[in-house]
Amino acid sequence: MHIEFGDTLQDRSSAAESNIQNSVPSSTKSIITNPSLKHEGTKLRKSTSMGNNLLITVQSVTNMALENMGIEKKLDGPIWPAPFEGLMSTLSFIITSGNIWFFPSICAYYGGWFIYQFTFCFIFIGVPLVYLEMALGQFASASPLSVFSRMVPSMAGLSAAMSFLLVFRCICVAVWTVFDMVIVTYSASAFWANVPWQNCQPHHLFCVDYKQEHCRWKPANYSRICDAYHRSVIDTRGILVRKSPFISYVFDELFIDENVNILQMPSLHPIICTVLLWVAATIVAIGGSKIIGKTAGGTLALFVCCFTTLFFTGITFDDSKIILKTFLNTNHDYSNNWMWMWSWADAASHSLRALNVGCGGIQKMASLNRFHHKFQRDVILVSIFAYTFYIVLTLSSFMFMAEFGSFYYPSESYSLRIQTYASPVVIESAVSEVYSRYRLGGIFVFFFWFSMVLCGIQGLASYLWILSSMLIERINGSQRKYGRPLTSWQKRAIIVSGMSLGGLISSVPFLGIGGFDLMSSVETYASYGTLLVAFIEIVTVAYIYGFRRFWVNIRTMTGSKGIFNIYWWLNWVLVSPLILIAIYTLILIRFHQRSEFFSIRAAGVEILGWTLVLISIVFVLFYFIRDLIETRLNKEPLSALFRATGDWGPANFENRKESVRQERALRVRC
Repeated sequence: MHIEFGDTLQDRSSAAESNIQNSVPSSTKSIITNPSLKHEGTKLRKSTSMGNNLLITVQSVTNMALENMGIEKKLDGPIWPAPFEGLMSTLSFIITSGNIWFFPSICAYYGGWFIYQFTFCFIFIGVPLVYLEMALGQFASASPLSVFSRMVPSMAGLSAAMSFLLVFRCICVAVWTVFDMVIVTYSASAFWANVPWQNCQPHHLFCVDYKQEHCRWKPANYSRICDAYHRSVIDTRGILVRKSPFISYVFDELFIDENVNILQMPSLHPIICTVLLWVAATIVAIGGSKIIGKTAGGTLALFVCCFTTLFFTGITFDDSKIILKTFLNTNHDYSNNWMWMWSWADAASHSLRALNVGCGGIQKMASLNRFHHKFQRDVILVSIFAYTFYIVLTLSSFMFMAEFGSFYYPSESYSLRIQTYASPVVIESAVSEVYSRYRLGGIFVFFFWFSMVLCGIQGLASYLWILSSMLIERINGSQRKYGRPLTSWQKRAIIVSGMSLGGLISSVPFLGIGGFDLMSSVETYASYGTLLVAFIEIVTVAYIYGFRRFWVNIRTMTGSKGIFNIYWWLNWVLVSPLILIAIYTLILIRFHQRSEFFSIRAAGVEILGWTLVLISIVFVLFYFIRDLIETRLNKEPLSALFRATGDWGPANFENRKESVRQERALRVRC
C-alpha cells in the first residue's frame, strides 16, 4: 500500500496503519516508537539503504508516532476574552499603525481620480488580503512566523519578510508618536507660559504671522510688528509657500529639514519623550492580549470622537460645501497621469496601509479568535470602518487645509489652497492653527495632540505585543505548544523590555533635524515593498497550498457557503495577483521616474529605498535556497518543500481531526 510523503496522523485509517507497521522491520519499528527520538516537525532523516517506497512508508508511520506524542488534545491556546475585544483590537491596530496624514496628502497631490484608484485597489487587493490573513491566523492559531514555515516550508522566507516589516513599522509608529508627544508637551505649557512658536523668528524662512493681518494696510514704520509683517509678505511673493509661526518652528527648529544629508543629533526634549513613549508602550504590551483588548476600546472611542469633531467643525467653514466637488473631481493636470504608474503604486500601497495588511499583524490578531468564530463579519466591519475613516479623514483635512490657506491666500481658489499645504506635517499643524483662533481653542488643540499621542502608544504597544508573542511562539514551538504564554509574566516582561530597548535605540537617529524627512521617504519605499509581500502571500495560499484546500479549511471553521465566495476565489486566484504583478513591474521598470511628492534628495536614501523594495524577495529566496540545499543533502524528495508539515493545522486536536477529515473528503471528490 502506497502512502504519500508528508501525510499526517489523521490521514490514515487504523487498518492502513496496521498494514504498514507489519511491513516494516522490527529495527525500524523501534526507531519509530522510541519517544527519545522525537524530532521537531515531521521529517525523519533517513540513513538506511531501503528503497524509496519503504523510506516514504517509514516517514509516514513516524509522522503518526510524532503526532501521537506531540499533540495535546485539549490545547486551544490563548483567546480573546470576548469577540468584541478582538474586533476592537484589530480596528485600533489598523488606525493607530502609522502616520494617517499621508493619505490626505496623496489625495491632494494626485487629485480626485486618485480616490477611485484607491477604492479599486482597496476592494480588489486590500479586502481579499484581510480575509486571507484573518482566515490563516484563526485556522492555525498562530502568527506568520510559524504559519508559512508549516503551511508551505519553501515559503518560510515570507515569515521573515513579514517580521522585518513589523519591526520597521514599529519604529515608524514610534518616530511619529514622538513628534506628537513633543508638540503636546509644548501645548500643555501654553496654559501658563508662552509657546516657542508664539511669533515668527528672524531666521525662520517664509514665516508670515497671519495673526498680524491687521497690519496689511498700515503705513511703513507704523510699528515694529507691522514692519516685520510687511517684510515677510514681500519675501514670500510669487510661488513661495507662506508658513505660520508654528509650522516654521516645526520645520526649522524641531525635526524637519529638506535635505536628508543633514542629520543632526536630537535635542534633550525629543529624547525624553522617546523614553517615556517606549516605557508606556512596554507597560501596556507586557499585559498581553488582555490589556491590549481593553485599552483598544477606549483608544478607538477617543480617536473616533476626535475626528468626528474635526469633521463637523470642518463643515462649518465657508468652502465646505464645495470641498466634496474638489474631492471627487480631477485637477487640470491629472488627466494626463491616469496611467501614470506612481499613482497606481501609491493607490495600491495605501490600500494595504489603510488595512495594515502584508505584515502579519492582522493574522496575529485573528489567531486569538475562537476556532469557529464567524470572522467574515469582522472582515466586513473592519473594511467598512477603515474605508469610511480614511474618506472622512481626507474630507476633514481638505476642509482644514482650505481654511488655513485662506489666512494667507484669501483670493486664491480653494483647490489651490489645498494643494499648497498638502503634506502630512502641515495638515496636522493646520488643525492646530485653525482651532487656535477659536475661543478656548487651545483646549481642543491640546486634546487633539493628546489623542494622537494615546493612539500612538496603543499602536506601538500592539506592535510590541505582536512581535514578542511571535518570539514566544517560536520558543514554545519545539514543544508543540503554539500560542501558549511563557510560565511567568516576568519572562514576558524581559522579552518585551529587550525589544523596547532595541526599538528606542533604533528610533533615536530619526529624531534630529532631517530625521523625520528621512523617515517619510523610507516609509514610502517600504510601502512599495509591502506590495511584493502581499503578492507572495496570495500566491503561496492560492497556488502552492491550493485555493480549494484552503477553502475547505475555512469551511471547517465557519461553514462558509454562498455565491459571495466567488469574490474571494476570483481575487485570490486571478484579480489580485495580476494587479500586483502589473504595479510592481512598473515600479521596478520606471523606478527612476520618481513621484514629485516623494522626491529623493540623497543617494543613500535611494539605496535604502531599493533595499526596502526588494528585501522581501531576498528573504524568500534565501530561505528557499537554504531549505533546497538541506533537502538535497538529506536525499528527500523536492515535493517535501511544497507540502504542509505534520504540525500544520488547528491547535486543538478535535478541530484538527475535523479539518483533516474535510480535506480527505475533498481528495475523494477530486
